Amino acid sequence: TSLKQLQEHIDAYVNAYNDKAEPFVWTKKKVRQRRFKGRRITQL
Repeated sequence: TSLKQLQEHIDAYVNAYNDKAEPFVWTKKKVRQRRFKGRRITQL
């Protein structure tokens, strides 16, 4: 069935990915949040 084939393809993809997987390293510096000014959209 197509559901069984889909599961097999997903499993094959995951297994192939896991063979070559490397740890993820976050490279972006600290994100600064902007302060909310408390204005309504009608006041802009």
